[in-house]
Amino acid sequence: MNSLNNVTELNTPWDTLIDCIMIKTNHPNASYYACIISTIYGTLIGYIFPMIGIFSLITNSIVAMIFFSLIHQKNLYFIFLGILAITDIGFDILIGWLWLFPAYGLPYITSGTIYYFILTKSYLHCRLLKSIQMTWCNLRGNIYILLAFTRLLLLLLHKPFNYKISTKYFMMILLITILIISSIISLPLILYTDLLITRRLFLTCWFTNYTLFLSIYQVLFSNSCLFQLTFVSFIDLLFLIKIIKWSKQRYQLTIHNCIVTKLKTKQISKIITLIVLDLISFISSIPSSILYIILVSKTQPNLEEIRIFTLLIHMSWGLIILQSSLNIILYYKRIDYFRNNLMKLINCH
Repeated sequence: MNSLNNVTELNTPWDTLIDCIMIKTNHPNASYYACIISTIYGTLIGYIFPMIGIFSLITNSIVAMIFFSLIHQKNLYFIFLGILAITDIGFDILIGWLWLFPAYGLPYITSGTIYYFILTKSYLHCRLLKSIQMTWCNLRGNIYILLAFTRLLLLLLHKPFNYKISTKYFMMILLITILIISSIISLPLILYTDLLITRRLFLTCWFTNYTLFLSIYQVLFSNSCLFQLTFVSFIDLLFLIKIIKWSKQRYQLTIHNCIVTKLKTKQISKIITLIVLDLISFISSIPSSILYIILVSKTQPNLEEIRIFTLLIHMSWGLIILQSSLNIILYYKRIDYFRNNLMKLINCH
């Protein structure tokens, strides 16, 4: 941990404290709004996030373990949900535990005496961690797209979607392909990210050439997966229209088609589960995306606006982590295999 007397980073251990200190000392540039927001942010990241972060690690680990190990009828539907849980674990660690908590949470709960800015330790730390963060977030978004195509298969198949993946090579090739695609999508952001020295000789890990294109690209493909989730939401809308039409036709089927109807109902149930998952994820990602769009749309924002919007964006990432930690409830309610094996796991302990 660094000493307070050796601060060389643009972000300081006082980021969540200075606004309220300025009010107490009657500083002319003090802002009550900034003080309130920084206090809420410091409390959220310093005290509440550790509980949410640990809970997210536990629940997503259980989800991944059940979908990969306990469920014997492994198929694309279950495997992709297990992979999504792993990407949520990575998001929790990369964004929450390696960045937000040591850089903002620890300074707040220790009055600025303990902090750690991993992004500004060296050029390698900056570029490597940012590259992993961006690629991992895009990987998470691309898994949602894979789940959308899984829904398409569920809707088109005329038999239960329970065929097994007979070879591990298929999944390995698929995951490597998605990882490569995620890296390529993140490449424009990665190439322009570096450790910079500001005019006041402070270090910051940011973009070397922050153009309008790069700002828009960052909104779409960084952290909140806005592009992928928007694309998936559009597909979900088409699915909902299809489901509504099918529901109207279902009651017109003859007794001869009752078996087909039952099978289709199971498929529709799985589709609805994925639609609910996407909807919740999309809603959770909207706040950070909107805040970032507002910030980058400002032509000449002052320092107070930048600070307030940055803290609000960081808080909204906590909402994404909270949402991912609660996916286990959706799976428990909607997926029989998951519920049965979760109860077995609980009863064994």
